Amino acid sequence: ITLNKQLQSDDGLVISYRGMAAYHFFRKEFETAKNFALQSYTIADTNHLVTEKQQTMQTLSRIYFALHDMETGYKYLRAADALA
Repeated sequence: ITLNKQLQSDDGLVISYRGMAAYHFFRKEFETAKNFALQSYTIADTNHLVTEKQQTMQTLSRIYFALHDMETGYKYLRAADALA
């Protein structure tokens, strides 16, 4: 994350934050995972990185399902599918 900030690489930041989200997801630290994924989503959305945004929405969907928030999980899943 630090290197991507220094390089001012928006794609790299999106991927790095999403990677951290995945790491915390598999450790069952869902709130931390959600925070990283939302940071990833914000950067992807702001910079119009469509593929990265789609992948991040899929990640957010999994996180919300793990948090038993089915409505939000399906919202992100449908939005990701709409970008495909």
